Amino acid sequence: MPVTGLPDRKIHRLCWNCRCWFHLHEGILDFPPVTGPLSFLFSLSGRMLDDDSRRRFYCLACHDKVTLRAKHQRQTLQWSVLGLIMAAIGIYAAWALGYLQLR
Repeated sequence: MPVTGLPDRKIHRLCWNCRCWFHLHEGILDFPPVTGPLSFLFSLSGRMLDDDSRRRFYCLACHDKVTLRAKHQRQTLQWSVLGLIMAAIGIYAAWALGYLQLR
């Protein structure tokens, strides 16, 4: 439940996603989700070096929402790449069998 009144930095944290103040036990300190190649490199370097300054505080509801969205984006990208590879293989097979010859 968001904090009402004035927050105290010693016992409250600001959610990175919804921008509301929460108690420390109401959220998770985690790396931002990977959404591209640069965020992957930043996340990987932060995890390898155990750099806590790269971690962000998320309330429990926002953490679930953000990680689920990142998972769906990653799955969409994987299935799109797989579909493009299958289409390229199909086009190559049709060309090799002579179905794409112009007459």
